[in-house]
Amino acid sequence: MDQDSLATTLFSNETGMQMLNISAGSWGPDNCAAYLREKGTFGASAMILVCSSHDAYDVMSFTPVVGIYPNYPDRQYKLALWEITDRYLLPKLRGIFNSVKAKYDPDAAVVKQIKNGSVAKKSQSFNSGFDELKAIADSVHIPFAIYLHAEKGEVTAREYNEMGQQIISWAEAANIPLLKGIDSGETTDMYRDAIHLNEQGQRHLANSLKNLFNDNMVLLKDIQTK
Repeated sequence: MDQDSLATTLFSNETGMQMLNISAGSWGPDNCAAYLREKGTFGASAMILVCSSHDAYDVMSFTPVVGIYPNYPDRQYKLALWEITDRYLLPKLRGIFNSVKAKYDPDAAVVKQIKNGSVAKKSQSFNSGFDELKAIADSVHIPFAIYLHAEKGEVTAREYNEMGQQIISWAEAANIPLLKGIDSGETTDMYRDAIHLNEQGQRHLANSLKNLFNDNMVLLKDIQTK
């Protein structure tokens, strides 16, 4: 997918505000919090967490993946043609894309579980990153909100699973504004797999993020004048 099609790019171009995406493949709220603890908040005027139901118990495992699996390279490719061949074409030709990678690659494993309707909890404890992100936002006095992006099966069922309900309950108890993807109009044709969005989905996410800022956080014009 082109960079220009991503929700963060669309949001930045259409609002005049720069939206920074600090996440990476397989990251959960605790990964994001750890990154912000180390790097700071980059002078942000607001913070928003885009998460899904499985993030409620998707706790860091520290399993080595970088440099081991195609989706986690440890080097820059010298040629874009070699990158697309090595990361996408060869795994498909070898039959790895739907078997080995789905078994070991953390992100692909979650997608496979969601597709099969059997997402396993990686921890017995609710992800501490939710509390940590709120604490970070409070420490620098900026608003914090959540966009709960539905999994494709949840869109079909028109309701969140047990883990999604726990995120909703946490946000209500913590008085955190939360926009549900199901309520914002997510549809099954916005997905390229069981959870990740296609271009249409990214367009919808950008619009939803703008609505979340307008309705629950701070007025766009107030941020733009800072």
